[in-house]
Amino acid sequence: MPRKRSGWPSRFTHLKCSSCGRVFKPRPLNVCKCGKPLLAQYNLKGMRRDELLNRRDLWRYAPLLPVADEKNVISLGEGATPLIECRKLRRILKVGKVFVKDDGVNPTGTFKSRGMAVAVSKAKELGITRLAVPTTGSAGSAMAAYAQKAGAKAFVAFARGAPSIHVKMAKAFGAEVRQCRGFINEAAAVVQDFCAKNGYFNIATIKEPYRMEGKKTITMEIAEELGDLPDAILFPVGGGTGIVGAWKAWMELRKLGWAKKTPRLYCIQAEGCAPVFKAWGEGRADAEVWPDVRTRASGLAIPKPFADELILKAIRETDGGSVAVSDTEMRAAAKDIEKLEGISACLEGAATWAGAKLIAELGIVGPDDTVVLLNTGRRIPGT
Repeated sequence: MPRKRSGWPSRFTHLKCSSCGRVFKPRPLNVCKCGKPLLAQYNLKGMRRDELLNRRDLWRYAPLLPVADEKNVISLGEGATPLIECRKLRRILKVGKVFVKDDGVNPTGTFKSRGMAVAVSKAKELGITRLAVPTTGSAGSAMAAYAQKAGAKAFVAFARGAPSIHVKMAKAFGAEVRQCRGFINEAAAVVQDFCAKNGYFNIATIKEPYRMEGKKTITMEIAEELGDLPDAILFPVGGGTGIVGAWKAWMELRKLGWAKKTPRLYCIQAEGCAPVFKAWGEGRADAEVWPDVRTRASGLAIPKPFADELILKAIRETDGGSVAVSDTEMRAAAKDIEKLEGISACLEGAATWAGAKLIAELGIVGPDDTVVLLNTGRRIPGT
């Protein structure tokens, strides 16, 4: 595939429905006509490693990202986060190696910087200047930051329980903010109505195809640093963009011949909101709405993720699984990671350490395994 005239090496070609397989040319789209998520597709034939860019951010992977021209890239320095070897955690788990992928050092303090960098950049390329998002917290502040950098208008609907720091950040970045009394489903309805009335584009989790592309770079960075994919990667799962992005990264790296291992992907949820864990245990292909959300981990307070079918597909195709942990276990895990390894982990990120101890007790990971825990953000004081 010839390079773009700009010299920017993106190999992005089209969008494809994750369910019916319908194909779409790049244009402003949320989901397929059948209502299912769209996945970005690339021409990977003959791609070489030296096509990756010599830069220290997620745009190193420009050939595998959907932005066709460098002039449309909106960046705050996201990506290239540290993969920290944790020997004390390894001794507790009794496995080969343990690493924490610390995405809390991203520009807006969470891994949401990755998804929003790519989504907002592609929105600019498509001529979209008004963006809206429903959120339980960090996605709202991240979107507001990148929209501000892009010169786009932003509307953020925060669900009940969203940490005040993210509300304040979104306002500081110039977003129009609305705080909802209900959970994410109410915030989503508010955004849908606002978009219909005001001509904004909805970039809710996996209800547009490009945030996932930013998130998949987490797994690409892990593979590049380790020389291959690890035996297991643990993700805290609310909306599921991270774990679905990892599944997509694995498929692309395998097709390129750049990874030999299949990483077992584990979905870690809160006991007080565990729709995917329940569906996985029941052998279902989709999740039911969780009836009574009770967790202080706002990023995990998603009663039914839109990507439920893709999350379940990801953990099954990689021979992974799911566990649920309590808020008490998350808080204890956050303190463990701080005291033992010096890493500040939010409750959602700490959930992966609590989950890792559970799967180790079950004998699912063993003495020869390399295990990676994703810390999605810095710990918020008071949590």
